Amino acid sequence: MLKKIQKNLLNNLIFIKIFLVLLFIVSIIYINYDFISAYLAKDTTEFIGLLKEMAIKNKNNPSLFLNKYNAANTDEERLKLILTNKFYACVLENNEFIKTKTDLNFYCGHYIKF
Repeated sequence: MLKKIQKNLLNNLIFIKIFLVLLFIVSIIYINYDFISAYLAKDTTEFIGLLKEMAIKNKNNPSLFLNKYNAANTDEERLKLILTNKFYACVLENNEFIKTKTDLNFYCGHYIKF
């Protein structure tokens, strides 16, 4: 009987240790969430900025699209180029509303999703 109680206590101690380790990991992640989200937001703004720059380049120099379109070998490549061109036009059109990837998918996700 005593051995059974000791075994149950040992099992309970193992579960308590596992629970405490998981609780510690979750608390570290929760505490650092602001730092992680700020880092991810930085990446998102850089990505959105890059897409906006590409949209402006595409508008200012339409020969970029035409050169790539004429160099495309298959209809699939041409379709991808057309969709990309329309995507850039959409990004440029909704420039002031697009701040995050969610906004990008909302306004221009019907061409390309991120």
